[in-house]
Amino acid sequence: MKHVIFTSTSAKYYGFLVKHWLKSLRENVNLNNIDVVLLDYGLTKGELEKLQKEPVKVCSCKPDARVNNIRFRDMANYLKKHKYDQVLSIDGGDIIFQKDISPIFNTNKTSVRAVCEEVTLEINKFNMKMIFKDFFYEKDIKKILKTIKGKEMINCGVIFGPSDRFRKMCEEAYDLIKDKTKFGPEQIAINYVLYKEGFVRLDRGYNFMLARNDEHFYIKRGVFYYRDHEKIPIVHNVGYKLAFRPVTNFGYGPRYNKLKKFTYYSIKTMLKAFKEFEEFFLRKNK
Repeated sequence: MKHVIFTSTSAKYYGFLVKHWLKSLRENVNLNNIDVVLLDYGLTKGELEKLQKEPVKVCSCKPDARVNNIRFRDMANYLKKHKYDQVLSIDGGDIIFQKDISPIFNTNKTSVRAVCEEVTLEINKFNMKMIFKDFFYEKDIKKILKTIKGKEMINCGVIFGPSDRFRKMCEEAYDLIKDKTKFGPEQIAINYVLYKEGFVRLDRGYNFMLARNDEHFYIKRGVFYYRDHEKIPIVHNVGYKLAFRPVTNFGYGPRYNKLKKFTYYSIKTMLKAFKEFEEFFLRKNK
């Protein structure tokens, strides 16, 4: 049975998706037994016509809330109608592929697989009132807090899983979210479901979040390498706003990718301080 890779886009990210995401996928990943499904949240007629020449299936979706949230609804709906063995959900606007990741489809096949950040999900009264009240229904907040408190955050940018388990994860996480126009609730919802049900941690190279881990890397002619000169499989230039992303001119090819040193080291310093504060808070509240 075939596998499937899901990503999502709109006209805003179409250029990056085709020139960098899709190009790097085609050149580095063995797609012989894999369908690539693009969830469309507002591509133009011209862009859709151009995509007919690409090795992708386009699924038109209703952009009725924030894409980060509703993509889980739409992936679940697609999987109800199409049979696959394994699923990969991956961001399409800030990720490039540098090595063949297809072997992951055949590893730990009965489990959901994802990468954890070094940030701990520390929840207190302040952020519960500011965030959780808007994100989730009152009846669910306590069980979510109890399950994820003190856990390392699972990043939703790259998630592998068997089709049935993946679909159920998407449905449960989506149903938990009260306001689907907000930024961020899907991350917490997915963390709750996976910490409740169980998952397998992937090596950080399969969702290498620049500035969000302690592993050293360097860039040479646009390619990201580990210290030992091995290419990093999946590079994620993560950041809510462009200004907070540590690499400028991010893309696939020798003319791209320049480290913004001030941004990079500022983020690392901030995350280190945040982590130390979390550890102090956890000790104080044992």
